[in-house]
Amino acid sequence: MEYSVEQASAFIGKRVIVSLRYLHEDGTETYAGLWGVVESAHEDGLLLRVEGGTDQSHWAIPPDLGAFQPAQQSEYQFGEDGPIVTDVDYEMYWAIANSAERLSPQ
Repeated sequence: MEYSVEQASAFIGKRVIVSLRYLHEDGTETYAGLWGVVESAHEDGLLLRVEGGTDQSHWAIPPDLGAFQPAQQSEYQFGEDGPIVTDVDYEMYWAIANSAERLSPQ
């Protein structure tokens, strides 16, 4: 799906869970996550107003509308004793690495 601000604007006001998988040079992986509400759409992506999971007030969503996957659960819990997030509209999964080679399937 090609990105456009017009299409991205449909996601404004939607609550999103973001799962981040960090692929480290030593072959290990760590996970983090955050959630919030899409605040605005721009040529270079969307802006998420963060509600939890990080100290940042906002997080930039890359211009890839295909990353928005409809929520599969009625609630999500962050960590074993972490907060429970409800009223989620979309899930989003990202892998982060220092090089494209780390992102290639093993």
